Amino acid sequence: MLVQQPGVKEGEDDPRQAKIFSGKVLQHRVSYAQERRIVLAHWNRANPDDSRACAIDHRLDSKCQHSYRTSHTEDFGQVVFTIAAQPQVPIHLNKYMVYYTSKTASPDEVCRRAEWTLDRVVGQGFTQLLAEQEQYMDEFWQRSDVRVSNIQAERTRLTTIELQQAIRVNLFHILQASARAEKQRRPRQGIDGPSL
Repeated sequence: MLVQQPGVKEGEDDPRQAKIFSGKVLQHRVSYAQERRIVLAHWNRANPDDSRACAIDHRLDSKCQHSYRTSHTEDFGQVVFTIAAQPQVPIHLNKYMVYYTSKTASPDEVCRRAEWTLDRVVGQGFTQLLAEQEQYMDEFWQRSDVRVSNIQAERTRLTTIELQQAIRVNLFHILQASARAEKQRRPRQGIDGPSL
Protein backbone atom coordinates (compact mmCIF):
# COMPACT_ATOMS: atom_id res chain seq x y z
CA MET A 1 0.00 0.00 0.00
CA LEU A 2 1.39 3.43 -0.98
CA VAL A 3 0.94 6.10 1.65
CA GLN A 4 1.27 9.69 0.50
CA GLN A 5 3.17 12.12 2.74
CA PRO A 6 0.96 14.77 4.36
CA GLY A 7 0.96 17.99 2.36
CA VAL A 8 2.70 16.42 -0.64
CA LYS A 9 0.81 16.51 -3.92
CA GLU A 10 1.33 13.77 -6.44
CA GLY A 11 3.91 14.76 -9.05
CA GLU A 12 5.30 17.55 -6.86
CA ASP A 13 9.10 17.86 -6.78
CA ASP A 14 9.67 16.76 -3.20
CA PRO A 15 13.27 16.17 -2.02
CA ARG A 16 11.96 13.63 0.51
CA GLN A 17 10.90 11.34 -2.30
CA ALA A 18 13.55 8.88 -3.48
CA LYS A 19 14.66 9.03 -7.09
CA ILE A 20 15.89 5.94 -8.86
CA PHE A 21 18.53 6.31 -11.57
CA SER A 22 19.43 3.65 -14.05
CA GLY A 23 23.16 3.29 -14.48
CA LYS A 24 25.88 5.20 -12.69
CA VAL A 25 25.01 8.55 -11.12
CA LEU A 26 28.63 9.72 -10.86
CA GLN A 27 30.21 10.05 -14.30
CA HIS A 28 33.99 10.03 -14.79
CA ARG A 29 35.75 13.23 -15.81
CA VAL A 30 39.43 12.95 -14.82
CA SER A 31 41.65 10.36 -13.15
CA TYR A 32 45.40 10.26 -12.69
CA ALA A 33 48.10 9.04 -10.33
CA GLN A 34 51.56 10.27 -9.45
CA GLU A 35 53.76 8.29 -7.08
CA ARG A 36 51.57 7.55 -4.00
CA ARG A 37 48.86 10.06 -4.92
CA ILE A 38 45.62 9.38 -6.83
CA VAL A 39 43.06 11.94 -7.98
CA LEU A 40 39.60 11.06 -9.33
CA ALA A 41 37.02 13.60 -10.54
CA HIS A 42 33.37 12.98 -11.41
CA TRP A 43 30.21 14.92 -12.14
CA ASN A 44 26.77 14.14 -10.83
CA ARG A 45 24.44 12.97 -13.61
CA ALA A 46 21.45 14.11 -11.55
CA ASN A 47 22.95 17.61 -11.32
CA PRO A 48 25.42 18.24 -14.18
CA ASP A 49 26.77 21.43 -12.58
CA ASP A 50 27.98 19.45 -9.56
CA SER A 51 31.64 18.40 -9.97
CA ARG A 52 33.59 16.61 -7.28
CA ALA A 53 37.12 15.31 -6.81
CA CYS A 54 38.66 12.87 -4.37
CA ALA A 55 42.42 12.95 -3.82
CA ILE A 56 44.48 10.58 -1.68
CA ASP A 57 48.13 10.53 -0.71
CA HIS A 58 50.26 8.40 1.60
CA ARG A 59 53.31 8.85 3.80
CA LEU A 60 55.19 5.75 4.94
CA ASP A 61 57.92 6.08 7.57
CA SER A 62 59.92 2.96 8.41
CA LYS A 63 63.46 1.62 8.37
CA CYS A 64 62.03 -1.63 7.01
CA GLN A 65 62.59 -2.26 3.33
CA HIS A 66 59.41 -1.45 1.41
CA SER A 67 57.96 -0.77 -2.00
CA TYR A 68 54.60 0.35 -3.35
CA ARG A 69 52.42 -0.01 -6.43
CA THR A 70 49.85 2.57 -7.50
CA SER A 71 46.94 1.75 -9.80
CA HIS A 72 43.73 3.51 -10.79
CA THR A 73 40.81 3.39 -13.19
CA GLU A 74 37.99 5.84 -13.85
CA ASP A 75 36.23 4.92 -10.59
CA PHE A 76 38.90 3.22 -8.49
CA GLY A 77 42.34 3.85 -7.06
CA GLN A 78 44.69 2.05 -4.72
CA VAL A 79 48.22 2.19 -3.42
CA VAL A 80 49.53 -1.18 -2.25
CA PHE A 81 52.56 -1.29 0.04
CA THR A 82 54.82 -4.32 0.43
CA ILE A 83 56.90 -4.13 3.60
CA ALA A 84 59.58 -6.50 4.87
CA ALA A 85 58.54 -6.05 8.49
CA GLN A 86 61.15 -6.66 11.20
CA PRO A 87 60.57 -7.26 14.92
CA GLN A 88 60.74 -4.08 17.03
CA VAL A 89 61.04 -1.84 13.92
CA PRO A 90 58.13 0.63 13.73
CA ILE A 91 56.07 1.13 10.59
CA HIS A 92 54.02 4.35 10.36
CA LEU A 93 51.63 4.71 7.45
CA ASN A 94 49.44 7.79 7.16
CA LYS A 95 46.75 7.98 4.48
CA TYR A 96 45.35 11.42 3.68
CA MET A 97 42.13 11.93 1.76
CA VAL A 98 40.31 15.09 0.71
CA TYR A 99 37.08 15.75 -1.15
CA TYR A 100 36.38 18.91 -3.11
CA THR A 101 33.10 19.91 -4.74
CA SER A 102 32.12 22.84 -6.94
CA LYS A 103 29.16 23.94 -9.01
CA THR A 104 31.26 26.30 -11.16
CA ALA A 105 34.80 24.93 -11.55
CA SER A 106 35.90 22.69 -14.41
CA PRO A 107 36.94 19.10 -13.61
CA ASP A 108 40.62 20.03 -14.01
CA GLU A 109 40.17 22.98 -11.64
CA VAL A 110 38.35 20.82 -9.07
CA CYS A 111 41.30 18.39 -9.20
CA ARG A 112 43.81 21.23 -8.75
CA ARG A 113 41.90 22.57 -5.75
CA ALA A 114 41.71 19.10 -4.20
CA GLU A 115 45.46 18.71 -4.65
CA TRP A 116 46.17 22.13 -3.09
CA THR A 117 44.16 21.09 -0.05
CA LEU A 118 45.92 17.73 0.03
CA ASP A 119 49.34 19.44 -0.19
CA ARG A 120 48.39 21.60 2.80
CA VAL A 121 47.17 18.74 5.02
CA VAL A 122 50.07 16.43 4.11
CA GLY A 123 52.45 19.32 4.86
CA GLN A 124 50.85 19.83 8.28
CA GLY A 125 51.17 16.16 9.11
CA PHE A 126 48.88 13.87 11.05
CA THR A 127 49.73 15.21 14.51
CA GLN A 128 48.55 18.73 13.60
CA LEU A 129 45.39 17.41 11.92
CA LEU A 130 44.59 15.27 14.97
CA ALA A 131 45.05 18.24 17.33
CA GLU A 132 42.73 20.41 15.18
CA GLN A 133 40.10 17.66 15.06
CA GLU A 134 40.25 17.11 18.82
CA GLN A 135 39.79 20.85 19.44
CA TYR A 136 36.88 20.98 16.98
CA MET A 137 35.15 18.01 18.62
CA ASP A 138 35.78 19.31 22.15
CA GLU A 139 34.16 22.64 21.22
CA PHE A 140 31.23 20.84 19.59
CA TRP A 141 30.51 18.69 22.65
CA GLN A 142 30.87 21.66 25.02
CA ARG A 143 28.10 23.56 23.22
CA SER A 144 25.96 20.66 21.97
CA ASP A 145 25.92 17.80 24.44
CA VAL A 146 22.57 16.78 25.93
CA ARG A 147 22.65 14.79 29.15
CA VAL A 148 19.89 12.58 30.50
CA SER A 149 19.47 11.16 33.98
CA ASN A 150 17.04 9.17 36.08
CA ILE A 151 15.53 7.27 33.17
CA GLN A 152 13.12 4.54 34.22
CA ALA A 153 14.32 1.58 32.17
CA GLU A 154 10.97 -0.22 32.44
CA ARG A 155 9.25 2.70 30.64
CA THR A 156 11.80 3.26 27.88
CA ARG A 157 13.25 -0.24 27.57
CA LEU A 158 16.65 1.50 27.61
CA THR A 159 19.00 2.25 30.45
CA THR A 160 20.17 5.80 31.07
CA ILE A 161 23.53 4.90 29.54
CA GLU A 162 21.92 3.43 26.40
CA LEU A 163 19.64 6.43 25.97
CA GLN A 164 22.56 8.84 26.51
CA GLN A 165 24.58 6.99 23.89
CA ALA A 166 21.68 7.08 21.39
CA ILE A 167 21.30 10.85 21.82
CA ARG A 168 25.04 11.42 21.35
CA VAL A 169 25.16 9.26 18.22
CA ASN A 170 22.33 11.33 16.74
CA LEU A 171 24.07 14.59 17.69
CA PHE A 172 27.23 13.34 16.01
CA HIS A 173 25.25 12.50 12.84
CA ILE A 174 23.81 16.01 12.84
CA LEU A 175 27.36 17.38 13.11
CA GLN A 176 28.49 15.28 10.17
CA ALA A 177 25.55 16.36 8.03
CA SER A 178 25.81 20.07 8.85
CA ALA A 179 29.45 20.76 9.71
CA ARG A 180 30.03 22.93 6.64
CA ALA A 181 26.54 24.45 6.43
CA GLU A 182 27.92 27.81 7.54
CA LYS A 183 29.28 28.23 4.02
CA GLN A 184 25.82 28.13 2.44
CA ARG A 185 24.48 31.31 0.87
CA ARG A 186 22.17 33.27 3.13
CA PRO A 187 19.45 35.55 1.74
CA ARG A 188 20.18 39.28 1.78
CA GLN A 189 17.91 41.47 3.89
CA GLY A 190 15.08 42.99 1.85
CA ILE A 191 15.88 41.17 -1.39
CA ASP A 192 15.37 37.45 -0.86
CA GLY A 193 13.81 37.69 2.59
CA PRO A 194 15.04 38.24 6.11
CA SER A 195 18.57 37.31 7.10
CA LEU A 196 18.89 34.02 8.93
